[in-house]
Amino acid sequence: MYNSREKFLENDFLQKYSNYSNIEKLACILTLSLNREFRVFNFNSYVHVIPVKQTDSSLEYYWYDDDIKSAKVPIPNLHTYEKDRLIRIISTRFEVLCSEGILDTNWSQIGDVDYLTRIDNEETFLVAVADRKSYPNSELWKHVVDVFTENWQWNLEICKENNLFAIPSPSDTIKNADYYWDVSAVACCRIMSKGGFETGYGDPFGSSILFYMVSAMASTYYEKRYSEGKIVPITEKQKPDVTFIEPIAIDVMNKRALRKFLEMTHEGFALAIKEFEVVGLAKTEESISEIIISGTNQWKYCQNGIVLFSVDDGFISVNDSFLNERELRLESYDKDIPNIKIVEQISKEASHQTHGTTVIFSDEANSESQRLSKYNRCERIEPIDLIEQKELIRSFTSIDGAILVDFNGICFSIGAILDGEAVKAGNIGRGARYNSAVNYVAWRKTKSPDCLYCAVIISEDGMINIVTSNTVDDEDDLEEE
Repeated sequence: MYNSREKFLENDFLQKYSNYSNIEKLACILTLSLNREFRVFNFNSYVHVIPVKQTDSSLEYYWYDDDIKSAKVPIPNLHTYEKDRLIRIISTRFEVLCSEGILDTNWSQIGDVDYLTRIDNEETFLVAVADRKSYPNSELWKHVVDVFTENWQWNLEICKENNLFAIPSPSDTIKNADYYWDVSAVACCRIMSKGGFETGYGDPFGSSILFYMVSAMASTYYEKRYSEGKIVPITEKQKPDVTFIEPIAIDVMNKRALRKFLEMTHEGFALAIKEFEVVGLAKTEESISEIIISGTNQWKYCQNGIVLFSVDDGFISVNDSFLNERELRLESYDKDIPNIKIVEQISKEASHQTHGTTVIFSDEANSESQRLSKYNRCERIEPIDLIEQKELIRSFTSIDGAILVDFNGICFSIGAILDGEAVKAGNIGRGARYNSAVNYVAWRKTKSPDCLYCAVIISEDGMINIVTSNTVDDEDDLEEE
């Protein structure tokens, strides 16, 4: 799997950094290992993995960029803080280090800060970052980092238990092809689940049922014919064009049966999947999401005719354009939003906030900021044009609470706690941020029916919801994932 150059780099690493401390070695090894793992997915961006060591009175950040670099942030009484609070502080102080130019200001955090392990009797945390110009805010990236971190936690704990605190070489945790396969399979299942497929996503290893079964179907011949056909998802409310009286469970025991029925998928028809069963045949032109098996060990997943990832003889390739930064098209949500380009620019910049945030746009942003401020429910600021000073958007959205902005891009308050009488039924499947923003827009609609409110809700998992006064009463709010 590894070529001679990679082996040389590994040997060079062991020689060059043999005298470094454990935390410094870890910064190098994690960064080298994760970048090697990203290359499996054809990611071209360079990623830094920054371990953060907690001492009694400071946080020490370490990163590898041809050589080891570090930065120390003194914090009084740090040893008294709980882990959850420490994680929040690490993330906040990381942003400060970037804003002060101590760290590269182009770095953007990927996912949450994670606790790693104790290293040399000090608690250690992990921050994964990439160049914000090329880092796509994607479920796939975050999942790879999550699984990678989990694997390293396990690896380091094993070292400790055996009293062998010798940090492994870069390839020790990633040399197994099965590890690559499991990580990439689950990551791809996340993509498919967004398109309506029930994938069996759950435990990071071993439950990517649909992915494995499609791969099995693509590798199975039927009467000496290679695999070729399509699979589409249908919802509970939909009915296939041809219904099987006895659906076929998506299970390894039914691999040959599933492969046989795949033969029927031509002339515009595909196997229709509902939950974990093939329930019949459905017309492909009615589905925006489809799996296309195109030959032996070859298949791909498409949405709206665009290939998001493909599998060719076990090698997974992800569409670079899919991984690129998302573009918001707010006119598809509500054509009445004024100054759409301004709203889009601010929303797009806010979507870089990996911890989630909410931006409330309205012509009453100023008066609402004054009202909320009376009850200590926001921090009013001197009006600032966020189009002229876009760099402030990430700072404003890095703390809890919404920011209130008018449709000209002027921000009047930050950290707002949205209030209002409960006038909209909640969605228990969504979090507090989403439900609070939706109810706030609905409540303001009752108070100011002639004033348009627009809430842009960015969840921690990367989902973006846009809810306006005109759409808040819809049964299903539109969303962009």
